[in-house]
Amino acid sequence: MTPTGKIPAVSLRGVAAALALVLLGACDSRSVTGPDAGPAEFTLRVGEHRTLPSRLEVGFQRVTHDSRCPTRTTCIWEGMAVPRVWLLRPGEDSSFVAIEMLGSGSGSAEALGHRIIAVRLDPYPGDLDPIPESRYLLQLRIERLPDRTRALRSVDPETKGTL
Repeated sequence: MTPTGKIPAVSLRGVAAALALVLLGACDSRSVTGPDAGPAEFTLRVGEHRTLPSRLEVGFQRVTHDSRCPTRTTCIWEGMAVPRVWLLRPGEDSSFVAIEMLGSGSGSAEALGHRIIAVRLDPYPGDLDPIPESRYLLQLRIERLPDRTRALRSVDPETKGTL
């Protein structure tokens, strides 16, 4: 109120600007909101899947091969693990990708316009006993490829088919 007892006129633009500032301040900088929001990183168990903001669905099917050298063993080769993941985008065929990971390192493949990076596969073998499939955890990082590289295709070594 003014000293004369009148209510001051409020500009609609001023209210809109104040509301925009409040809403921007409430945004969580960690949230991913758009199809081009950047890389996504997450961990899956065998049989789990995740849908990304770009509507790309990524699932961890299984580990097709695990010959990584156990920590309590001396090996002449570090071995490798091959997790198999699938990708699906509504309206397109799904793609299966086998990612070769040497020793404790990462591996990558490309499909449906994305680079799929297997960052880590746990647990790492401690002895010669096989790891039950239900115990595997796969840390993935999914990156959208630039337009010029989207035409590249991958080959699934299990089926020898082009993705």
